Amino acid sequence: MDWSVLTMWEWQAVTGLTVLSAGLAWWTKRRMFRAVAWGSIAVLVLSASFLESSGPGITFGGGMIGAVFLLLMAKQILEPSED
Repeated sequence: MDWSVLTMWEWQAVTGLTVLSAGLAWWTKRRMFRAVAWGSIAVLVLSASFLESSGPGITFGGGMIGAVFLLLMAKQILEPSED
């Protein structure tokens, strides 16, 4: 992996959003924060796997893992509330 990606402000912003939303999801038990955390993790995994320096195996595996995280995000959004 090309570690110069970590100096990009976009990568740092999504990482910060992931940490913040995961912390808030743990603290407040809100589905919205869990959905944002799953989506942010999916973005980080997909962007790391689709770098030009990644091989086809890493690209395919990262795409599958990113798809799972996106499905978890959709589940958090679409499942009925438990009130």
